[in-house]
Amino acid sequence: MSKSVFIVPHPAHSTGKPVEHHEVKKAGGEVLHKTKTQKEAIDWAKEKGHVPHVAREKETKPDPNNPEHWRKV
Repeated sequence: MSKSVFIVPHPAHSTGKPVEHHEVKKAGGEVLHKTKTQKEAIDWAKEKGHVPHVAREKETKPDPNNPEHWRKV
């Protein structure tokens, strides 16, 4: 059974700092994996049977509980 995960840049775009890595997170915030790029994070999540989602707006802090903030990839 696949589960939704969220691909989150770190630090967040809203900080104005450059992105160092991307985290694959569960809805509760648990980090499952870290990668250098968003694509690597998406590929890893799919390989593990998850359904990855990325933020629709990079400038705001997306809420995992609000489906309008995310899009499935």
